[in-house]
Amino acid sequence: MSVVPFGQAVSGSRADELSITLLGATGSIGSSTLDLVHKNRDRFRVEAVTAQRSAVALAQLARDVGARLAVVGDHGCYGELKDALANSGVEAAAGEDAVVDAARRPAQWVMAAITGAAGLRPTMTALERGATIALANGCQGVVTSAREASTLRAELGEKFAIVTPGVRPAGSDAGDQVRFVTPAEAIASGASHIVVGRPITEASDPAAEARAILGQISR
Repeated sequence: MSVVPFGQAVSGSRADELSITLLGATGSIGSSTLDLVHKNRDRFRVEAVTAQRSAVALAQLARDVGARLAVVGDHGCYGELKDALANSGVEAAAGEDAVVDAARRPAQWVMAAITGAAGLRPTMTALERGATIALANGCQGVVTSAREASTLRAELGEKFAIVTPGVRPAGSDAGDQVRFVTPAEAIASGASHIVVGRPITEASDPAAEARAILGQISR
């Protein structure tokens, strides 16, 4: 597993063709990625492209790059996508699970360009199967669990921001968190920022609680 800026795929790729999947292909990051693909057609083969609702635009770019699969996250756009891909040889699918399945397909590189929480599940699916995750050039940070933070820190260096949610002070109640780590564990795992939330906001003295958490980190 690795995470790198997508530009390195162009400058550092092998002579052999690389297979790629674009998660969020119709946005600005996806468009920039496709520009690079078009300029380096001998280096890349597109396995899958996804979008949330832009079915016609997605179908057109899927045809242009010869993608094997095109997926819209919105089930209601499936008919439009299927019609736009008629006789193209490109497979069509729809729904959140289909986007995850696209990330699961055997592409060596996956461009993670879906914004917000919707992009987390497919991106983690690609990471877990061992794909290289490409980030937009200029991306300054990611939100991830402590479980993945150490690997990302090793890949992305010390200046990259890694925000870890689900943090609870040592000895506190887990609340509704199924998985959580202490502040010290999160920082030791590679996080540069932690999200604590209610242990501070619901404390009788939030400022004192925040200072106590900082004390746990600095030990």
